[in-house]
Amino acid sequence: MTPTTPALGQFLRTLPHSAAATFLALFPIVDPPGGVPIFFSMTSSWTDKDRRITAFKTGLWVFVILVTFLFFGRFVLHFFGISLPVLKIAGGLIVANTAWGWLRLMRASRLRKATRRKTKKTFL
Repeated sequence: MTPTTPALGQFLRTLPHSAAATFLALFPIVDPPGGVPIFFSMTSSWTDKDRRITAFKTGLWVFVILVTFLFFGRFVLHFFGISLPVLKIAGGLIVANTAWGWLRLMRASRLRKATRRKTKKTFL
């Protein structure tokens, strides 16, 4: 037995849990159902065959990238000296920053609508 056998065994034991946790974490962020209208609007002039081919290729590439990082992501993080807790904190900060930007955008949109209403009332 080589020294890597216990590490490989540990990896294979935790693989189902890691895959499920990754799926549950990425699904709401990637939002595949939300991407469907965008895909259809971007490919509105394409034939159904071209759409199917593009959707298949996109799905295949996403799958390949995710599986590659599932197996080799720890090595890449270790190579760059990034720990998993630091990566989790950075990801949380990115999500929080995005949410904050959306909130500010919604507030600015409401203020613009209120200003327009006041302007319309002034002219009437």
